[in-house]
Parts: sequence; C-alpha cells; structure tokens
Amino acid sequence: MRIIVADCEVVYEGRGLTTLARARRAIIIKSDGAISVHSSYGNKPLNYMPSGAILTVRKQGRKQTWVFANKKESITISIFKIIDEHEYELEKYEVGLVRLRTEDELQAWLAKHPEAIGYGYKFIAREFRTPVGPVDLLVQDSEGNYIVIEVKRKAMIDSVYQVKRYVDSLNLSGELGEVRGIVVSPDVRPNTLKLAGQQNIQCVELVTF
Repeated sequence: MRIIVADCEVVYEGRGLTTLARARRAIIIKSDGAISVHSSYGNKPLNYMPSGAILTVRKQGRKQTWVFANKKESITISIFKIIDEHEYELEKYEVGLVRLRTEDELQAWLAKHPEAIGYGYKFIAREFRTPVGPVDLLVQDSEGNYIVIEVKRKAMIDSVYQVKRYVDSLNLSGELGEVRGIVVSPDVRPNTLKLAGQQNIQCVELVTF
C-alpha cells in the first residue's frame, strides 16, 4: 500500500464527470489497484476507484499526471508536488470484521448469569414492563431489592436518562419498593460514567461474556 500526500488536482470520468480543484490531499493506492483520494475531514474519500485500475504516469517538467483507468472509468490526478510518501506491506490475507455479540445475546447471557453484575443477584424477568416502557432485565440483589438493568452495546449518555426514567417511574408507582438502576455494557464512555454518578445510576462495564 502506498500513501502519498500531495499538492494535486483530480478529475474523475465514468459515472459522471467531477473535478477537485488544486489542494493538498492524501492519496491511497492499494496493492490490488484500488485508489482513493482523501481530505482532512470525514471518513469517506472524495473520490475512488475499485481494484483493477491500471496506472499510467506522464511527466511534464516538475508536474506528474497519474491516470488510473479501467474500461468504464478513470481518475486523473495532476500532482504538482509530493509532500510525503510511504509504502507499507500489510497482511496479504485480511481476516475481515469480526462480529461482536449483540445486545440481545448479552441480555440472554445476563439472565443466566446475573451474578456477573453483583454478588447474590437473582434474575426475575426480561423485558419487564414499566409505565414508560419495557426494561431489558429486572433482577434482585442479595437483600431482595429490585434493580432495573439496561443493556447497551455502547453505553452513551442517553442510556443513563433511559434507566433514570424507568427508576423514577417504578419508584413513583411503588409496586416494587425502592428500585435502583444499572447500565451494563462492554463499552461505557467516560461522559456516560460521569453522568451516571450524578444521576445515582450505576454503570457496569462487562468486557467479556
């Protein structure tokens, strides 16, 4: 893989005709011929071509023109100055993305292993109905107190407010006595943890299950 930072102009022809005026950009050329052009912002390339493109290089003084083309499209990059360039050897065979367990799977696992949240915890129900909606899990601690648990793949600040609504609603009705709330997630964000402390909601980060 080659990564080039260059002062360049870009013209694309194929699905349409687009141009990028002269500016400093990053150009990534992969081993299979795929190419993408990037700015400093966003996760998407400004332009790209899939694998199989053939590169032709023309030089005119200090200016270079790189043409990446296949039968259907082409990207022409006019390079006025290469600012930085590196080449890297990556893994030949990429294993690809590994799918992590879902929230539903984590809920099911916690229903069977509530002690992972706290010693002596006992599972009561999944999708327990409250006046403001169903809560993921209802458990009891070793003293018989009820706890509502919301399970998140990634615990953002909204999850704290969600549990707080469940807790406040159940405490107002009084049907379960004094209820506490917990957010359980493999990924608890720092802002979430801070807000949870302010709202008297516990966060449990369950990294493996």
